[in-house]
Amino acid sequence: MYMDAFSPKDFRTPGANEPLELLDIAHAEFSEILADNEFSVQDAKELFSRARQLRGIELTVGDADRMRDESLDRLLTMTHGNRTEAARMLEDARRLVEKDDRFAEWIAESGMGNDPETIQLLALKARHLRSQGKL
Repeated sequence: MYMDAFSPKDFRTPGANEPLELLDIAHAEFSEILADNEFSVQDAKELFSRARQLRGIELTVGDADRMRDESLDRLLTMTHGNRTEAARMLEDARRLVEKDDRFAEWIAESGMGNDPETIQLLALKARHLRSQGKL
């Protein structure tokens, strides 16, 4: 299902030469994680696109703070300024990520943990899952 969204090579560690079999396993595991949480192919494409864009970028504390503030601003805009609902969306996004340690590790290591685009996508997905009683 996700073959067009990302490839096994997306799991290659820069400068390393992992066996293709290990990369295939990672691809299969992430396909399962994404499917279990009802991510669409488009969602997967967006996540992996952001991961590729952020790969290797060293963020300062100031960068991370700015990104976190922008993420919150986006959620506040989505909730028409409702701080309680924005906080709930952020908490639900965190819960979604933490459902699977491998997914949480990938989000953190890829630099997407404070990325506004990623947070918005995860918050929307988490809101949907919560409305379905799945989160």
